[in-house]
Amino acid sequence: MKGRREPALQFLRLLRRHPRYAAGLLRKKLRLARRYRWIRRHPDRCDRVPPPLVYKLVLTYRCNLDCRGCFQWGEGGWCRREKAEEVAGEIDLELVERLLARVGPGRPDFILTGGEPLAYSRFADLAGLLGRYRCHTTICTNGTLLGRQQEITARNPYLAWLVSLDGPSRVNDAIRGAGVYDLVVEGIRRLKGMNRPPWVGIQCTIRPENVSLLFSFCREMADLGVDWILLNPFWFVTEAEARAYESLLAEHFRITPREHRGFLAPFAIDADLFASQFEAIQAADWPIQISSYFRNTEDMRLYLEEPDALVGDRRCHKQWIRADITPRGEIAPCIQFPDLLAGSLQERSIMELWNGPVYARLRGILRRGPLPICARCNNIYLYDAQRKTL
Repeated sequence: MKGRREPALQFLRLLRRHPRYAAGLLRKKLRLARRYRWIRRHPDRCDRVPPPLVYKLVLTYRCNLDCRGCFQWGEGGWCRREKAEEVAGEIDLELVERLLARVGPGRPDFILTGGEPLAYSRFADLAGLLGRYRCHTTICTNGTLLGRQQEITARNPYLAWLVSLDGPSRVNDAIRGAGVYDLVVEGIRRLKGMNRPPWVGIQCTIRPENVSLLFSFCREMADLGVDWILLNPFWFVTEAEARAYESLLAEHFRITPREHRGFLAPFAIDADLFASQFEAIQAADWPIQISSYFRNTEDMRLYLEEPDALVGDRRCHKQWIRADITPRGEIAPCIQFPDLLAGSLQERSIMELWNGPVYARLRGILRRGPLPICARCNNIYLYDAQRKTL
């Protein structure tokens, strides 16, 4: 967006509003730059990779919403096809304590997600534990329980909130449920009304229902006082990609995946309408950063018209950067597709699993090119070495 041409100004604004968060963001970017250099200097290294810089914890698969299009709980979501006991559990706090005893002194970043992470029964204890190690932590939440989090946020100044909203009230509630928009906005207001308000970002998934309203929605969120807006494309997998992925995992890992089929959903938006909204957002002055994985309108057209094509010259570096942990304490190299598991933290240490045979084999495959389902996964854009902002 326009802020991309003024990264220094954007960072100074962020530093003034949230000095602790800005310092953590700069630290993370420097660490990522060093890791990207390490990857380039070791083009054949698939094991003996340095420790993860980021840990993503799926606290539970439970969720209090039933959002349209959700790959977990939407109409085609994989959680709906599992037995109730398989998706009702939550991560063992003692397991996280053991992990932090080993990695916490290095202060890696954490991402907390679900399901709905705030449905985790020991969320307050976990937040306090992460705060003691001064680990910068982003909570990816649907925002419906934000109104209860002021005390937890006050005790841990390293927490940041990434809240999902999919447009103005009428549109968002048609996707996420009646009354959700007002509940989330009230929660954001409460957090922003604190003496030391935390960083709050908005993740908006671009959909046919909201594509004509992106500019006005961004203005609405900026007026609310949020610190960042991400216009996130809807993630989807085609039937051909799904079958190719199934063949690859059967050949290399001898498993039959299922969870990826939660992304089998048609996706079509008016590209011209998106282009007009996108260009209007780019042309406007904003007090905050507004980001998108798309650099221009042609990126969106490619994303829509050629689902197996990568948008831009990208490759996924996530398997050298971030470890994802399921509610059972298992390491899933990519939590969007948790059929492939590297092992359990109940049985082995993080570094044994991080540099174990599953990761080594997967990294070797990724060195040759992306998996059939990679092109529309957000991780390939999030961990793109060419990304200058976001």
